[in-house]
Amino acid sequence: MQLPRWTIFGICVWIVACLEAPGSPEISSDTPEISICLFQADSSCGNPLQASPTDSFTLYAKVTPSSYTSKLSFIWKTSTEKTLQKGSQFSTDTSRVPDSLIILDNYENRLAYALDFIFDTAPVMKKKTVPADGDTLFGDSTTAFLFEYFATDADKGDSLFYTLVLDSTEYFAGTLTSVYQSGFAIGNHQYRILVEDAYGLKDSTDWISFTVQEEK
Repeated sequence: MQLPRWTIFGICVWIVACLEAPGSPEISSDTPEISICLFQADSSCGNPLQASPTDSFTLYAKVTPSSYTSKLSFIWKTSTEKTLQKGSQFSTDTSRVPDSLIILDNYENRLAYALDFIFDTAPVMKKKTVPADGDTLFGDSTTAFLFEYFATDADKGDSLFYTLVLDSTEYFAGTLTSVYQSGFAIGNHQYRILVEDAYGLKDSTDWISFTVQEEK
């Protein structure tokens, strides 16, 4: 007996999955698409599954069209096959993290998703910089002035990459926390430092003003 069309899923997912179903019935154009989202605080649907380890988050198996949701069963499981929760949504934190999502239809056809999370904390720029806000630097356009800055990151071993924005020009500094820069005209200038970790989380200083003045 041929299975109803909706039991074979048209997959448009961010995580590879395999459907165990007998036969090869025709896949219709209205078969559901399934995507897995992670929401944290005011964030939109996260892709990949990335979250801060210090806050709770919600996992959501989104089925399109939504009318198919009631025809499916959702089971969030650990690597030892322990069931953490049933249902299309799972609110949790890093103390209870599922390794897979199992989806079953009314005929016990099984769709298994392996879940791979990134738990990462955003870097934080330190307010103390060189030059400090309001400093006067003595020299001219040929003088190389020192810029120093630093950021911290709660994630051990996370790489941080810096960008120095001088007036309206960006200079990528890589992992350097101090650089020398020349070419400043006499007068007022401003700069800011941007930092980004390996997972794309960012922070920055406010704009910092300084003045270049000729030595007397």
